[in-house]
Amino acid sequence: MLICSMIGAGLTGVYCAIECRVRWVTVLAFVIFIIFFIGMATTNRYTDQPVWGYPVLLGFALGMTLTTLVTIAQLSTPPHLISIASGLTISIRSLGGTVGIAVYNTLFTDQLHKLTPKLTQVALAQGLGRDHIRRFVYAIKDQNKTVLTNIPGITEAMIREGQVVFKDTYVLAFRNVWIAAGCFVVLAAVASVFLHDKETEFNMEIDAPVEHPTTDKGSLS
Repeated sequence: MLICSMIGAGLTGVYCAIECRVRWVTVLAFVIFIIFFIGMATTNRYTDQPVWGYPVLLGFALGMTLTTLVTIAQLSTPPHLISIASGLTISIRSLGGTVGIAVYNTLFTDQLHKLTPKLTQVALAQGLGRDHIRRFVYAIKDQNKTVLTNIPGITEAMIREGQVVFKDTYVLAFRNVWIAAGCFVVLAAVASVFLHDKETEFNMEIDAPVEHPTTDKGSLS
């Protein structure tokens, strides 16, 4: 993902420098984000190779937005506030990540709380003694095959069914996270459509130079 983000950032920078536009490449980046989240939300316990490919999309989209959003912030700010605007842009990204992690963690743990009742139902349905259900639940959660095989009355069918429930619960927990993240990105994609391309601002002039434009070299001595 990080390697692809570097490539995406570089290609986006070249595009913006040539075309002097940022709006539609920003929209494209958020659309790629949405495709990534849709792909991850549709995975299940049988999905294998695709989950290694989807982060490529995430990396490209991340690199693209880091380039365009910082550029947009700087082009929309008076020269004497460029440094503050750039810092705030990065800070808001970190703040959004912190809030997002809290939201996603809540969604994830809420689903995981249902794992113990599900495993208990599996054990009871398969005829496991009530005295051994707690050991069965903790062994499945820890993926400890040694403990599982030493539980009296345990069968391969019980272990297999418990592992299926364990994996499906985790898949569903992550799916809630992917769906929530996708909803946030949809809002960002819609908002980015209304960005305004200021092509006249795309030039080689430094908006916040160290020297004042009216200051000559003689006066500096």
